[in-house]
Amino acid sequence: KNREAILTVQHGAANSQHTWSSEETMAFTEVVNSRLAGDKLLGSKLPIANPGGQSTALFDACADGVVLCRLINLVDADAVDERAINVTKLSKFKMIENNNLAINAAKDIGCRITNIGAHDVLEARPHLILGVLWQIIRMLLTAKISLTEHPE
Repeated sequence: KNREAILTVQHGAANSQHTWSSEETMAFTEVVNSRLAGDKLLGSKLPIANPGGQSTALFDACADGVVLCRLINLVDADAVDERAINVTKLSKFKMIENNNLAINAAKDIGCRITNIGAHDVLEARPHLILGVLWQIIRMLLTAKISLTEHPE
């Protein structure tokens, strides 16, 4: 594939430019689908469509904050109180609450969250959502690595 086919460029404010790859989006979608498969809170959201290209399915699924909260709870089960996650009759206000829960919990488990707010997630800004997802996925992948688990 040529470079233009796998990269998506989005122009932001003040002549900024944000780039992400469709391969990254597809890989993160696969992780989310496999790790959260069977989650009762996410019943109708999963599996997230993974057609590749410039699909926004992953970003749209993360926009209400529920997917991010559930992923964070896979890293640390006590990071987000499940009773606090709004899952029914989601208004904009409730989605912002969920996103604030996710952002604060991500910080608590060790993710570096800089210049990302609840509105950025709600607006499904791909480059920011991918940045947060990468950190959460990295935590998921490295959570079991320790000297007690792997003394060799």
